[in-house]
Amino acid sequence: MLGRGPTEILLETGIRNVAALGLYAASGYEPIRSYVPGRNPEINRALRKVVRQQPTAPHTGRLV
Repeated sequence: MLGRGPTEILLETGIRNVAALGLYAASGYEPIRSYVPGRNPEINRALRKVVRQQPTAPHTGRLV
């Protein structure tokens, strides 16, 4: 049984924020299309990371 919680993390930063982009890439984030309407793709970068949920014991909600 899967626990409750997020299944993905979305974030956005600017193209000039090279340190942040490097950190996010090294942490498993992948580029995606902007999730905010009207963002300038020449300036903004959107990223996504899929997070796996921890299995929980049935009926207890405790992590296994």
